[in-house]
Amino acid sequence: MHSRVDGAGSRRFLSIV
Repeated sequence: MHSRVDGAGSRRFLSIV
């Protein structure tokens, strides 16, 4: 997982799921 984009990446990933 990407630490630098953990906030935006995780939120976007969760949004898709």
